[in-house]
Amino acid sequence: MAELVKVGELHPDHLRVTAMSTLEIGTLTARAGIPLEELTFVQPSLEAAYMELTKDSLEFSA
Repeated sequence: MAELVKVGELHPDHLRVTAMSTLEIGTLTARAGIPLEELTFVQPSLEAAYMELTKDSLEFSA
């Protein structure tokens, strides 16, 4: 299945797929004859997205 979809992270018990909708993933795997046990859409919170974007920033004060 990892060859069909754009895998962001590979784990022993699940795949983290990026840049594809759940509909695209389900359609591709169904056409390939691969049944899915579960397909979950996870969207980070605004706070989590901000923290990811600013994780390398340093704050300086005098």
